[in-house]
Parts: sequence; C-alpha cells; structure tokens
Amino acid sequence: MEEDQLFELINHIRTNKIIPLKYAYLGQGAHNWDNFYNRLENTEDIELRCYRLDAHIFLLEKAFSFLDTYLANFDRINIIEIGQGNSKPIFSIVDHFIKSRKLGKYIAIDISSKMLEISKNNFSSRFPNQYFNSHVLDIETSSLQNILFLTEEN
Repeated sequence: MEEDQLFELINHIRTNKIIPLKYAYLGQGAHNWDNFYNRLENTEDIELRCYRLDAHIFLLEKAFSFLDTYLANFDRINIIEIGQGNSKPIFSIVDHFIKSRKLGKYIAIDISSKMLEISKNNFSSRFPNQYFNSHVLDIETSSLQNILFLTEEN
C-alpha cells in the first residue's frame, strides 16, 4: 500500500467508519480475486454460477453490431479498462476487435499493482502479439488526462 493510499484509508475509517472495497484488491487481495474468478469461471456448481461475472460480457457482446456501426469510420480503437480485475472478462471483446483489425491498444488502469501484474500475465498469455500497457491509478482521486494524452501520442 502506497503512503497516500494509507492516509486515505485512515481518513475513511476515521470519517466514515468504513473501509472502501477498492482496498481489498491490494497485495494478496489481487491473488484472492483472481483465484475467486478462476473458480467461478470453471465451476459446475449451480449455486456458485449465480455469482458468475459475465452478465456484462453478455450485454457487451449483444452490443457488438452497434459498436461496429458506431466505430465504422475509425481505423483503430483503444480499449482503456478501469479496474480490469484479471482482464479475463474483456477477452471476448478484445477478440472481436482483433478479428475486425480495429484494436490498437489495450490499457489497464487499477489501484493495485498486483492486480495489474495478474492482468498482464493473463492478457499476454491470451494475446501475445497485442499491445498491453498498464497504469497504477486511483480513479477516485486522480485524473486520466495524462494517460489519455500519452495514449493519443503513441
């Protein structure tokens, strides 16, 4: 945990009497999340399946035709994912834009450097020739402007 994260956490506990969920993904929490997701991904247990995290994937896949139409005038697109987890839920979307030869860059932004390491390993294993970049950033307290600028420049 970075010093500024520690101060923010202490302030949340003092002021609001809560620990924000985002801190659960720091350190060992990143591995815990990855293990949990992998267990859900591979389960046949009907009770655990209700926790599957791919409802949003289903909805995005339903939107592919809309996205293809909307993005038809663009040669390349970049995917910037905030709080990407282990990156596995986005794989079908990345696959889609690679097949349509539109995907430029995939950029992951997360508060947890450990989560970004897991994300990079998973992403690079699945898409070894695809550009991957990551940034440790707390989206609640920081600006994306420098990342967007650097992404546009490259």
